[in-house]
Amino acid sequence: MDQDELTHLLEAVAAGALSAADAALRIRTQPYVDAGGFAKVDLHRRVRCGFPEVIFGQGKTAEQIEAILRTLITHGQGGLVTRVEPAAAAHLRSAFPGGQYNQVGRTFRVESAEAADAKVGRVVVVTAGTSDLPVAEEARKPWGRKPWGQTDDRAWDHRRRRTCLAVRGRDRLEGRTACGSRRP
Repeated sequence: MDQDELTHLLEAVAAGALSAADAALRIRTQPYVDAGGFAKVDLHRRVRCGFPEVIFGQGKTAEQIEAILRTLITHGQGGLVTRVEPAAAAHLRSAFPGGQYNQVGRTFRVESAEAADAKVGRVVVVTAGTSDLPVAEEARKPWGRKPWGQTDDRAWDHRRRRTCLAVRGRDRLEGRTACGSRRP
């Protein structure tokens, strides 16, 4: 349910066309939509997190991924699929000609028109070696064309085999150097 759908729902309650109990039931149950009987797609993820549900492609057939992605697109959300196998990517390219496939990152993405208006801030992906590039691209690619108005920074270090930054939150940086040791 997006902002327009919620507004129409509340207007229906205000006009007496829908009871408050029925509206509450729709709000509670509408976040999840069935996609082919094998997946429940979370349509409220965009409201809660600022971007739509991400589809983990590994272990899913190309047809299952397509059905989940179509559900997101039908509701105006676009979508991102991670861990896309080459055969599934070929299928998705055919099904969604406007989609973008990143072979290194193993991702496939279909943008929504609304995504360009949202802002998520700055995204930084740091990696320590060449073998980390597929995972780094998987993490970076959703942000790579700046669909949500953020900046995109990368730090690929192929010469040194250690990672100098692994952070879950800003609070973990307080009083620490870039490599994680405590300042004297």
